[in-house]
Formats: sequence, structure tokens, C-alpha cells
Amino acid sequence: MSKKTNVFGIIAAAIGVVAFFTPRLFLTPVLIGLLIFSILGLVKDRHKIYSLFGLGIGALILYVEFKDAANSMKLYEVEYRVECVECDCSYTNITGGTDRVENIRGIWTEKVTVPGDEFVHLSAQNSKVTSSITATIKVNGKLVETETSSGRFAIASVSCNPKDVNQQY
Repeated sequence: MSKKTNVFGIIAAAIGVVAFFTPRLFLTPVLIGLLIFSILGLVKDRHKIYSLFGLGIGALILYVEFKDAANSMKLYEVEYRVECVECDCSYTNITGGTDRVENIRGIWTEKVTVPGDEFVHLSAQNSKVTSSITATIKVNGKLVETETSSGRFAIASVSCNPKDVNQQY
């Protein structure tokens, strides 16, 4: 009769801890290793707690990754707003590129729908007039950032990552 150890479970728990610090690019093979050693530990080890700990860490990592992926795929409505006497602006469009609008007078707004992981940016610059200029960005109707600047050729710039709107703003 062979003596049972806890080797596989301890290795699974160690891999689970390492997985927390593993870059996304290498996470899949690490999680596969975690699963293999956890199963071996559940079958062959004397104490199952280490294997269960490793499986718990793996499940937590998968939950966080899937939640982040779901937020990245979700679509968000971004509203840009510029207030000025006379200005030009550039902003992130629906395809992730940049559009430019010239000769804005008064208030200009634009709404685009983008995926959550798309970094969006609005930059507005006064033309030849000396006055204040305000750039505002909202995500799903929630104010994210406003910046006001004054002077000839003054620039107001705002940006965000839409998926972070519920976590930071």
C-alpha cells in the first residue's frame, strides 16, 4: 500500500497563486495546469483542501476574466459636447477612428455607440477668438469628465474607457 501525500494539491494551490500574477496572454496554459494538478490532487492526495483551494482560485480568475470580457463586448453610448464661441474639435468615432469638426459656433453634440474596451477622446480648440471653451464626455448619460479652458487657441480635452464608467466615475 502506497503512502498518500499532498503533492498534487500543493502544486495546484501554488499554480493558482501564480495565476493571479500571470499576464492574460499566458493565462490559459496556467489554468489548464491548475485544473490538471487539482484533479490529480483530488484523486491521489491524502488531504483534498489544497486541490480545492487551487480550484477555487481558478474559478475566481475565470469569473473575473469573463466579467471583464463581457464588459468589453457590451456597447456603450458616448455623448460628446463642446461649448465655445468659435472652435474646432476631434473625437473618437464609431469605428474607433478620429473625426474632425471645424467652425463650431455655440454648442455642438455628437453621440456614438462603441464597445466598452474602446478608448474614447474629445479634444476641442478655440479658433482665433479669446474666450472659454468646454469639452464634456458622458457615457450612458452619466457625466464622466468636463474640462474648461480659456484663451486664444485654448484646448479642452477629455477621455475615458466606457467599460470603466460604473467603476470609477
